[in-house]
Amino acid sequence: GAAGSGGAAGGGDAPKQELVTHAFELIAKGIEHLNRLELSEAHAAFDLAAHTAKANNDPLGEARAVGNLANVLARQEKHAEAIEVYKRALASFRELGDDRREWTLLFNMALSYTKMKDYAAAAEAMARKIELLQRAGEGHEAELKDAEQWAAKFERHARKHAAEAVSAGGAGGGGGGD
Repeated sequence: GAAGSGGAAGGGDAPKQELVTHAFELIAKGIEHLNRLELSEAHAAFDLAAHTAKANNDPLGEARAVGNLANVLARQEKHAEAIEVYKRALASFRELGDDRREWTLLFNMALSYTKMKDYAAAAEAMARKIELLQRAGEGHEAELKDAEQWAAKFERHARKHAAEAVSAGGAGGGGGGD
């Protein structure tokens, strides 16, 4: 596809609003590709969107593009890389005070942690999502209940895996105590 077309984003003569719009259009195009499982095209669109947004001092656009880039990596089963990219986007959303986007990505990151069998980290991500939903207050009861069920499931898996490691003679370091 033409994911790379219009790549002269730093052209200098376009007004800032037009460049911000360009980043959002690239994100929309990336989402279309992601929904069609055209992962390399989605990756290219989100990468270009992130660079365009960063170059034009658009922190929300950059965070959205980076978060979607993490989703692509997760779909490609590159979960360790996805988690690092999720962390970048999450830090940006936290800085921007965008709780809704933060709690959405926390769930996606938790799923990547489960693919790596790190259920304790998945449970931690869900605990942060629960905290954000509780802070949001009314109108999020169903999502809060859902998050609590996921967190409980991840915690059960974490305990089960810890018990299995111990019974297998788990000489794997000092446990998960933070």
